[in-house]
Amino acid sequence: MNKVQKKKKLHPFIPLNTSLRKKVADTFRVWFSRKRISERLIQGGSFQIKSLAEVYHDMLHIIWRYEIPMKYFFNEYFEERIHLKEHELEQFTTWSEWLRLSSILERENEELSIILNDKNLSWQYFRERGIAVTKRIGSSWRTGEGSVICRRYDGKTLRLEELLSLYEGVFVKPANLCEGQGCTKILPADKPEGCLANGVFHKWDSLDFFPCKQSEAFIIEKLVISHPSLEAFHPQSLNTLRLVTMRTPNGGLEISQAFLKIGVGTATVDNWCAGGISVKVQSDGTLNDVGVFKSLDKEKCFKHPDSGIVFAGFEVPFYREAVELVLRAHSCCPHMFGIGWDVAITADGP
Repeated sequence: MNKVQKKKKLHPFIPLNTSLRKKVADTFRVWFSRKRISERLIQGGSFQIKSLAEVYHDMLHIIWRYEIPMKYFFNEYFEERIHLKEHELEQFTTWSEWLRLSSILERENEELSIILNDKNLSWQYFRERGIAVTKRIGSSWRTGEGSVICRRYDGKTLRLEELLSLYEGVFVKPANLCEGQGCTKILPADKPEGCLANGVFHKWDSLDFFPCKQSEAFIIEKLVISHPSLEAFHPQSLNTLRLVTMRTPNGGLEISQAFLKIGVGTATVDNWCAGGISVKVQSDGTLNDVGVFKSLDKEKCFKHPDSGIVFAGFEVPFYREAVELVLRAHSCCPHMFGIGWDVAITADGP
Protein backbone atom coordinates (compact mmCIF):
# COMPACT_ATOMS: atom_id res chain seq x y z
CA MET A 1 0.00 0.00 0.00
CA ASN A 2 1.51 3.37 -0.99
CA LYS A 3 1.70 6.46 1.24
CA VAL A 4 -1.32 8.15 -0.35
CA GLN A 5 -3.52 5.16 0.35
CA LYS A 6 -2.27 5.00 3.93
CA LYS A 7 -3.19 8.65 4.51
CA LYS A 8 -6.71 8.07 3.26
CA LYS A 9 -7.18 5.24 5.74
CA LEU A 10 -5.97 7.28 8.74
CA HIS A 11 -8.61 8.05 11.36
CA PRO A 12 -9.28 11.85 11.38
CA PHE A 13 -8.11 12.19 14.98
CA ILE A 14 -4.80 10.36 14.59
CA PRO A 15 -2.21 12.99 13.66
CA LEU A 16 0.26 12.40 10.86
CA ASN A 17 3.87 11.48 11.63
CA THR A 18 6.89 13.76 11.22
CA SER A 19 10.50 12.71 10.88
CA LEU A 20 12.36 11.71 14.03
CA ARG A 21 15.12 14.12 13.09
CA LYS A 22 12.76 17.13 13.14
CA LYS A 23 11.32 16.12 16.49
CA VAL A 24 14.76 15.74 18.09
CA ALA A 25 15.94 19.07 16.65
CA ASP A 26 12.86 20.88 17.98
CA THR A 27 13.31 19.24 21.38
CA PHE A 28 16.76 20.83 21.64
CA ARG A 29 15.36 24.18 20.43
CA VAL A 30 12.85 24.18 23.28
CA TRP A 31 15.56 23.53 25.89
CA PHE A 32 17.62 26.40 24.53
CA SER A 33 14.65 28.83 24.44
CA ARG A 34 14.56 29.44 28.19
CA LYS A 35 15.03 33.20 27.86
CA ARG A 36 12.29 33.58 25.23
CA ILE A 37 9.85 31.49 27.25
CA SER A 38 10.61 33.39 30.47
CA GLU A 39 9.99 36.72 28.71
CA ARG A 40 6.58 35.55 27.51
CA LEU A 41 5.64 34.24 30.95
CA ILE A 42 6.39 37.63 32.52
CA GLN A 43 3.65 39.15 30.32
CA GLY A 44 1.00 37.17 32.18
CA GLY A 45 0.04 40.05 34.46
CA SER A 46 -2.48 39.06 37.12
CA PHE A 47 -3.14 35.63 35.61
CA GLN A 48 -1.91 32.42 37.26
CA ILE A 49 1.00 31.28 35.07
CA LYS A 50 2.41 27.79 34.63
CA SER A 51 5.97 27.09 35.75
CA LEU A 52 8.83 26.91 33.28
CA ALA A 53 8.91 23.12 33.71
CA GLU A 54 5.19 22.85 32.92
CA VAL A 55 5.62 24.93 29.77
CA TYR A 56 8.54 22.73 28.72
CA HIS A 57 6.34 19.67 29.25
CA ASP A 58 3.54 21.16 27.12
CA MET A 59 5.84 22.10 24.26
CA LEU A 60 7.55 18.72 24.17
CA HIS A 61 4.14 17.09 24.11
CA ILE A 62 3.19 19.23 21.08
CA ILE A 63 6.45 18.38 19.29
CA TRP A 64 6.04 14.64 19.72
CA ARG A 65 2.25 14.52 19.32
CA TYR A 66 1.65 16.82 16.34
CA GLU A 67 3.10 17.43 12.93
CA ILE A 68 4.16 21.05 13.41
CA PRO A 69 7.60 22.70 13.67
CA MET A 70 8.39 24.73 16.79
CA LYS A 71 8.70 27.96 14.80
CA TYR A 72 4.97 27.73 14.04
CA PHE A 73 3.53 26.69 17.40
CA PHE A 74 5.76 28.75 19.74
CA ASN A 75 3.85 32.04 19.39
CA GLU A 76 0.53 30.22 19.03
CA TYR A 77 1.08 28.56 22.42
CA PHE A 78 1.15 31.95 24.16
CA GLU A 79 -1.45 33.66 21.95
CA GLU A 80 -3.95 30.91 22.82
CA ARG A 81 -3.06 31.33 26.53
CA ILE A 82 -2.11 27.70 27.02
CA HIS A 83 0.55 28.88 29.48
CA LEU A 84 -2.15 29.91 31.96
CA LYS A 85 -2.77 27.58 34.91
CA GLU A 86 -6.49 27.39 34.12
CA HIS A 87 -5.86 25.99 30.61
CA GLU A 88 -5.01 22.34 30.11
CA LEU A 89 -3.13 21.40 26.96
CA GLU A 90 -5.69 18.69 26.19
CA GLN A 91 -8.35 21.40 25.69
CA PHE A 92 -6.51 22.77 22.65
CA THR A 93 -5.16 21.71 19.30
CA THR A 94 -2.64 23.45 17.10
CA TRP A 95 -3.87 25.61 14.24
CA SER A 96 -2.26 23.40 11.59
CA GLU A 97 -3.84 20.30 13.14
CA TRP A 98 -7.23 22.00 13.26
CA LEU A 99 -6.97 22.95 9.57
CA ARG A 100 -6.23 19.32 8.76
CA LEU A 101 -9.12 18.00 10.85
CA SER A 102 -11.59 20.63 9.63
CA SER A 103 -10.74 19.86 6.00
CA ILE A 104 -11.64 16.21 6.66
CA LEU A 105 -14.90 17.17 8.38
CA GLU A 106 -15.80 19.67 5.66
CA ARG A 107 -15.22 17.13 2.89
CA GLU A 108 -17.94 14.99 4.46
CA ASN A 109 -20.43 17.84 3.98
CA GLU A 110 -18.84 20.07 1.39
CA GLU A 111 -21.98 21.88 0.22
CA LEU A 112 -23.00 23.02 3.72
CA SER A 113 -19.42 24.00 4.54
CA ILE A 114 -19.39 26.36 1.57
CA ILE A 115 -22.70 27.89 2.68
CA LEU A 116 -21.62 28.38 6.31
CA ASN A 117 -18.34 30.00 5.29
CA ASP A 118 -20.07 32.60 3.11
CA LYS A 119 -21.94 35.51 4.77
CA ASN A 120 -24.40 35.93 1.89
CA LEU A 121 -25.15 32.25 1.34
CA SER A 122 -25.59 31.49 5.05
CA TRP A 123 -27.88 34.50 5.55
CA GLN A 124 -30.11 33.33 2.71
CA TYR A 125 -29.97 29.68 3.82
CA PHE A 126 -31.18 30.36 7.38
CA ARG A 127 -33.67 33.03 6.35
CA GLU A 128 -35.41 30.53 4.07
CA ARG A 129 -35.67 28.12 7.03
CA GLY A 130 -37.31 30.62 9.36
CA ILE A 131 -34.25 31.38 11.50
CA ALA A 132 -34.11 34.99 12.73
CA VAL A 133 -31.39 36.90 10.84
CA THR A 134 -30.45 40.53 10.35
CA LYS A 135 -32.38 42.69 7.90
CA ARG A 136 -30.36 43.14 4.70
CA ILE A 137 -30.87 46.39 2.81
CA GLY A 138 -28.57 45.78 -0.13
CA SER A 139 -24.98 46.22 -1.22
CA SER A 140 -22.72 49.22 -1.71
CA TRP A 141 -19.62 50.32 -3.55
CA ARG A 142 -17.65 53.45 -4.41
CA THR A 143 -17.96 55.21 -7.75
CA GLY A 144 -15.04 56.59 -9.72
CA GLU A 145 -15.86 60.06 -8.35
CA GLY A 146 -15.60 58.82 -4.74
CA SER A 147 -19.33 58.80 -3.95
CA VAL A 148 -20.91 55.82 -2.23
CA ILE A 149 -23.73 54.09 -4.08
CA CYS A 150 -26.16 51.71 -2.36
CA ARG A 151 -28.23 49.23 -4.35
CA ARG A 152 -31.21 47.94 -2.38
CA TYR A 153 -32.55 44.45 -2.90
CA ASP A 154 -35.67 45.96 -4.47
CA GLY A 155 -33.43 47.16 -7.32
CA LYS A 156 -33.48 50.86 -6.39
CA THR A 157 -30.12 52.65 -6.35
CA LEU A 158 -29.53 55.38 -3.77
CA ARG A 159 -26.67 57.52 -2.59
CA LEU A 160 -25.61 57.01 1.02
CA GLU A 161 -27.20 60.28 2.15
CA GLU A 162 -30.51 59.21 0.60
CA LEU A 163 -30.32 55.82 2.31
CA LEU A 164 -29.76 57.37 5.74
CA SER A 165 -32.84 59.53 5.30
CA LEU A 166 -34.87 56.27 5.25
CA TYR A 167 -33.16 54.49 8.16
CA GLU A 168 -32.01 55.51 11.62
CA GLY A 169 -28.66 53.91 10.92
CA VAL A 170 -26.97 51.23 8.82
CA PHE A 171 -24.14 48.76 9.35
CA VAL A 172 -21.72 48.10 6.51
CA LYS A 173 -19.48 45.01 6.45
CA PRO A 174 -17.34 43.14 3.93
CA ALA A 175 -18.58 39.74 2.78
CA ASN A 176 -15.16 38.11 2.82
CA LEU A 177 -13.56 39.31 6.08
CA CYS A 178 -14.04 38.34 9.73
CA GLU A 179 -13.14 39.51 13.27
CA GLY A 180 -14.84 42.87 12.71
CA GLN A 181 -12.43 43.96 9.98
CA GLY A 182 -13.76 46.65 7.64
CA CYS A 183 -17.04 47.09 9.55
CA THR A 184 -18.54 50.59 9.72
CA LYS A 185 -21.50 51.80 11.78
CA ILE A 186 -23.08 54.78 9.96
CA LEU A 187 -25.53 57.12 11.68
CA PRO A 188 -27.22 60.38 10.63
CA ALA A 189 -25.48 63.47 11.99
CA ASP A 190 -26.89 66.71 13.36
CA LYS A 191 -25.38 68.51 10.37
CA PRO A 192 -27.07 67.77 7.00
CA GLU A 193 -23.78 67.97 5.10
CA GLY A 194 -22.45 64.69 6.49
CA CYS A 195 -22.85 61.61 8.69
CA LEU A 196 -21.23 59.78 11.60
CA ALA A 197 -19.03 56.83 10.67
CA ASN A 198 -17.89 54.82 13.70
CA GLY A 199 -18.62 57.89 15.82
CA VAL A 200 -16.63 60.37 13.70
CA PHE A 201 -18.26 63.09 11.57
CA HIS A 202 -17.53 63.03 7.81
CA LYS A 203 -18.83 65.26 5.04
CA TRP A 204 -20.59 63.67 2.05
CA ASP A 205 -17.92 64.97 -0.33
CA SER A 206 -15.14 63.38 1.75
CA LEU A 207 -16.06 59.75 2.26
CA ASP A 208 -12.57 58.32 2.73
CA PHE A 209 -13.85 56.55 5.84
CA PHE A 210 -15.97 54.19 3.74
CA PRO A 211 -14.31 50.77 3.80
CA CYS A 212 -14.92 49.53 0.26
CA LYS A 213 -12.86 50.43 -2.76
CA GLN A 214 -14.15 51.17 -6.23
CA SER A 215 -16.06 48.15 -7.69
CA GLU A 216 -15.81 46.28 -4.37
CA ALA A 217 -19.26 45.48 -2.96
CA PHE A 218 -20.07 45.49 0.76
CA ILE A 219 -23.14 44.26 2.62
CA ILE A 220 -25.50 46.89 4.06
CA GLU A 221 -27.75 45.92 6.97
CA LYS A 222 -30.30 47.77 9.03
CA LEU A 223 -28.75 48.71 12.37
CA VAL A 224 -29.57 46.25 15.15
CA ILE A 225 -30.03 47.74 18.62
CA SER A 226 -29.00 45.72 21.70
CA HIS A 227 -31.38 44.93 24.53
CA PRO A 228 -31.20 47.93 26.93
CA SER A 229 -29.41 45.94 29.66
CA LEU A 230 -26.72 44.80 27.20
CA GLU A 231 -26.47 48.20 25.55
CA ALA A 232 -25.69 49.69 28.99
CA PHE A 233 -22.33 47.88 29.00
CA HIS A 234 -21.13 49.69 25.88
CA PRO A 235 -23.68 51.64 23.75
CA GLN A 236 -21.34 52.11 20.79
CA SER A 237 -21.30 48.41 19.86
CA LEU A 238 -23.82 45.62 19.37
CA ASN A 239 -22.84 43.32 22.26
CA THR A 240 -23.57 39.76 21.18
CA LEU A 241 -23.52 36.20 22.45
CA ARG A 242 -21.02 33.78 20.95
CA LEU A 243 -22.61 30.34 21.22
CA VAL A 244 -20.94 27.17 19.96
CA THR A 245 -23.18 24.19 19.23
CA MET A 246 -21.81 20.67 18.84
CA ARG A 247 -23.26 17.33 17.85
CA THR A 248 -23.12 14.68 20.57
CA PRO A 249 -22.11 11.02 19.96
CA ASN A 250 -25.78 9.97 20.07
CA GLY A 251 -26.71 12.50 17.38
CA GLY A 252 -28.16 15.19 19.65
CA LEU A 253 -27.09 18.83 19.90
CA GLU A 254 -25.70 20.77 22.85
CA ILE A 255 -24.09 24.08 23.75
CA SER A 256 -20.34 23.59 23.97
CA GLN A 257 -19.32 27.17 24.81
CA ALA A 258 -21.12 30.41 25.62
CA PHE A 259 -19.59 33.88 25.93
CA LEU A 260 -20.81 37.46 25.93
CA LYS A 261 -18.72 39.74 23.73
CA ILE A 262 -18.63 43.43 24.68
CA GLY A 263 -17.02 46.37 22.91
CA VAL A 264 -14.60 48.72 24.65
CA GLY A 265 -13.68 52.38 24.24
CA THR A 266 -14.65 53.93 20.90
CA ALA A 267 -15.01 50.58 19.11
CA THR A 268 -18.28 49.96 17.25
CA VAL A 269 -17.71 46.18 17.14
CA ASP A 270 -17.59 43.73 20.03
CA ASN A 271 -15.04 41.32 18.51
CA TRP A 272 -12.43 39.88 20.88
CA CYS A 273 -9.80 40.23 18.14
CA ALA A 274 -10.70 43.94 17.81
CA GLY A 275 -9.98 44.64 21.48
CA GLY A 276 -13.31 43.70 23.02
CA ILE A 277 -13.97 41.79 26.26
CA SER A 278 -15.15 38.20 26.46
CA VAL A 279 -17.08 37.00 29.52
CA LYS A 280 -18.13 33.37 29.99
CA VAL A 281 -21.87 32.71 30.29
CA GLN A 282 -22.82 30.03 32.79
CA SER A 283 -25.47 27.38 32.14
CA ASP A 284 -28.14 29.38 34.00
CA GLY A 285 -27.63 32.39 31.71
CA THR A 286 -25.66 34.54 34.18
CA LEU A 287 -22.18 35.89 33.58
CA ASN A 288 -19.03 34.62 35.22
CA ASP A 289 -17.15 37.15 37.33
CA VAL A 290 -14.13 37.62 35.03
CA GLY A 291 -13.81 39.39 31.67
CA VAL A 292 -10.71 38.81 29.55
CA PHE A 293 -9.05 40.52 26.61
CA LYS A 294 -7.23 38.74 23.81
CA SER A 295 -4.07 40.73 24.53
CA LEU A 296 -2.21 39.50 27.60
CA ASP A 297 -0.90 43.04 28.05
CA LYS A 298 -4.33 43.90 29.44
CA GLU A 299 -5.29 42.65 32.89
CA LYS A 300 -8.43 40.57 33.40
CA CYS A 301 -11.27 42.65 34.82
CA PHE A 302 -14.35 42.13 36.97
CA LYS A 303 -16.38 45.05 35.58
CA HIS A 304 -16.57 46.85 32.26
CA PRO A 305 -13.71 49.40 32.04
CA ASP A 306 -15.99 52.10 30.56
CA SER A 307 -19.44 51.66 32.10
CA GLY A 308 -18.30 50.08 35.37
CA ILE A 309 -21.03 47.41 35.24
CA VAL A 310 -20.02 44.33 37.25
CA PHE A 311 -20.02 41.01 35.36
CA ALA A 312 -20.66 38.54 38.20
CA GLY A 313 -24.28 37.45 38.35
CA PHE A 314 -25.46 39.62 35.42
CA GLU A 315 -28.43 37.86 33.84
CA VAL A 316 -28.28 37.76 30.04
CA PRO A 317 -31.77 38.59 28.72
CA PHE A 318 -33.48 35.97 26.54
CA TYR A 319 -30.58 33.56 27.06
CA ARG A 320 -32.76 30.43 26.98
CA GLU A 321 -34.43 31.67 23.79
CA ALA A 322 -31.00 32.33 22.24
CA VAL A 323 -29.92 28.78 23.03
CA GLU A 324 -33.12 27.39 21.51
CA LEU A 325 -32.55 29.52 18.40
CA VAL A 326 -29.02 28.25 17.68
CA LEU A 327 -29.94 24.63 18.41
CA ARG A 328 -32.81 24.96 15.94
CA ALA A 329 -30.45 26.58 13.41
CA HIS A 330 -27.90 23.78 13.82
CA SER A 331 -30.65 21.23 13.27
CA CYS A 332 -30.99 22.76 9.78
CA CYS A 333 -27.40 21.64 9.11
CA PRO A 334 -27.41 17.82 9.10
CA HIS A 335 -24.07 16.07 9.75
CA MET A 336 -22.26 19.33 10.64
CA PHE A 337 -20.19 18.62 13.75
CA GLY A 338 -19.76 22.07 15.31
CA ILE A 339 -20.88 25.62 14.45
CA GLY A 340 -20.16 28.99 16.08
CA TRP A 341 -22.96 31.57 16.19
CA ASP A 342 -23.09 35.30 16.92
CA VAL A 343 -26.48 36.09 18.44
CA ALA A 344 -27.77 39.63 18.92
CA ILE A 345 -30.24 40.07 21.78
CA THR A 346 -32.74 42.87 21.13
CA ALA A 347 -35.60 44.15 23.26
CA ASP A 348 -37.84 41.68 21.39
CA GLY A 349 -35.57 38.65 21.74
CA PRO A 350 -32.67 36.98 19.90
